[in-house]
Formats: sequence, structure tokens, C-alpha cells
Amino acid sequence: MSTDPWARWLPLGLGVMGLAPDRFWRLSLSEWKAAVEGHAMRFGAKAMPILKREEFARLQARYPDKESQ
Repeated sequence: MSTDPWARWLPLGLGVMGLAPDRFWRLSLSEWKAAVEGHAMRFGAKAMPILKREEFARLQARYPDKESQ
């Protein structure tokens, strides 16, 4: 299993929850957490673990924000 959270989140967001890709990428982390928790409550599944600060920092380094042109 990949340790990269995106490897789990993309299939969940796009495939299971049916979010359009552009909507998925516009979600804030708070919105994503609420969507995942709501989906878990609806279907009785265990919620995904919360992203730890170290994991977030690693993702920021790997996928930096692009400067607007």
C-alpha cells in the first residue's frame, strides 16, 4: 500500500464519492475532511485518518503551489 495519501484520496474522491476532478482539486482540507466523514457516516465505513503535520509538509514540498502568471 502506498504511503502517499493522494494514492488513496483520488480513488475515493473520484471513484467512490463521484466528485468531478475539478471539484475535488478545489476542496479545502476542511471540506475534504467533512466530505469523507459524511461519506463514512452514510455508509458505515471507518473515516480516513487525519493528515499529520509532517505528512502535509511532505506533500507541500512534493506539490508546491504554482505562482500565478
